[in-house]
Amino acid sequence: MPPKIRFEKQTIINAGFDIVRFEGEDKLNVRNTAKKLGCSTQPVMSHFSTIDELKREVCIMAENFHTDYLSDITGSMKDILLNLGMRYIRFAYDEKNLFRFIFLSGHSSGSILNDIIHGEEQSPVIDLLKVTLRLDSEKCKKAFMILFMFVHGYAVMIAQDMTVFDEDKIRSELELSLQGIRNELQKSTNQRTD
Repeated sequence: MPPKIRFEKQTIINAGFDIVRFEGEDKLNVRNTAKKLGCSTQPVMSHFSTIDELKREVCIMAENFHTDYLSDITGSMKDILLNLGMRYIRFAYDEKNLFRFIFLSGHSSGSILNDIIHGEEQSPVIDLLKVTLRLDSEKCKKAFMILFMFVHGYAVMIAQDMTVFDEDKIRSELELSLQGIRNELQKSTNQRTD
């Protein structure tokens, strides 16, 4: 009897991630994962008793990949929100399968909007908004939430092939949206001080 091939759990998760990324979530199953690894289904099932367990682990890896993707922002600090928004939308274009898996499949590890607005990882963005918009934390969170709704909506439409990715058009609309958010929030601040 030949020796059993042993696979580390992370190797299996990596294979599942590649399947989702390049083929889509519907192709992620035990048989396809084993095929990608060149083994029987037994090593996969020895680490994951259900496909849902594997999907949860793959989703965590996809979320980390998404976070790393978003953190690769270029440009001035003044345009950080514009660049972050464009990067988020570009992810939906560049990585449609991963975007769908993270945001549209129900496998995400938490409440995305709540985590984004109130999570510790966003405090640098909120702090930056306080400086650039000259507003308090609550107004900055509100600005970020409004921006997120706009950007996420655009990203979903792109990931679902409901609209085309036209970078110049999207950038122009996002700049207009950001200007409107800034004006409205600053106007409400000025009215309170009058």
